[in-house]
Amino acid sequence: MINNKRTYVKETKDILKDKHLKVTDCRVQMLELFLKEKKTITHGEIERSLITKHDRVTVYRTLHSFLEKNIIHKIASPDHIGKYALCTVEDNCNECKTHTEHVHNIEHLHFVCEKCKSTTCIDIHLEELIPLPKGFKLNPTNITLTGFCNKCSK
Repeated sequence: MINNKRTYVKETKDILKDKHLKVTDCRVQMLELFLKEKKTITHGEIERSLITKHDRVTVYRTLHSFLEKNIIHKIASPDHIGKYALCTVEDNCNECKTHTEHVHNIEHLHFVCEKCKSTTCIDIHLEELIPLPKGFKLNPTNITLTGFCNKCSK
């Protein structure tokens, strides 16, 4: 469990090094933000949340690097605003060398609250819901469920 800033910085630097990315101030701050928020974040929210202001191009390039290295994934939302979320950590994955290695799983569901517009990743793999015939392979798929989150449904 991460409980202080120093631990966040160490974990972010370890993740960046594991993914063969140069450790920069912008990358560390953005990865810390994803680790702290534990929710989807838009490009604009990232820009507003950074302690040190970085230009829009630097933030975009950092997002692109994180996407390429499977640190984060992009979620297509019904309002057409790109949202990003940290890829899940697969504790039981045989391919993981450490628990800080983020495994990209794009075949999962997203839930968008109709009231507050929050987006939540649902950690159910599509293969568990829809068993494909032997030999079939699922292409990257984006399925978005809508309704009301636990806060808005009360």
